[in-house]
Amino acid sequence: MQTTYLAWQLATWFGARLERELGPLGLTRAQLNALQHAADNPGITSATAARRTGITPQSIGAAVAGLLEAGRLRRERHPDNARMGALFITEEGRRVLDEAQRAVSRLNEEALAALSTAERTELHRVLLALVSQHAPDVVPAEERRR
Repeated sequence: MQTTYLAWQLATWFGARLERELGPLGLTRAQLNALQHAADNPGITSATAARRTGITPQSIGAAVAGLLEAGRLRRERHPDNARMGALFITEEGRRVLDEAQRAVSRLNEEALAALSTAERTELHRVLLALVSQHAPDVVPAEERRR
């Protein structure tokens, strides 16, 4: 089996499991990404969040619309471009994001349970190198410097 096929299978498993965990929180994976980016980068635009997550602008737009409606994000006029909205996480958004991050941590532990600490560290290093090369917008600058 090809390594990339195995990586795809693991990503598919993780994505399906994550959707099940996020469902009771009223979140999708795209919404989780949008919330995380708004928390990490207050004032981010939907377009920038889409580029950084590898999610289509249409999908991130739908995710943001749902988060705005649920009161988990708020949009303000962007200081540099009146046609763009700047996104900010709300208290409710932060609460839900914290719960979602706990679910992600649980799934991460489950997915990597068969690996030693050294293997986990090496896997992280290798995946970070590959993603940094092929999808650099997805990796925060501070992660690329590690």
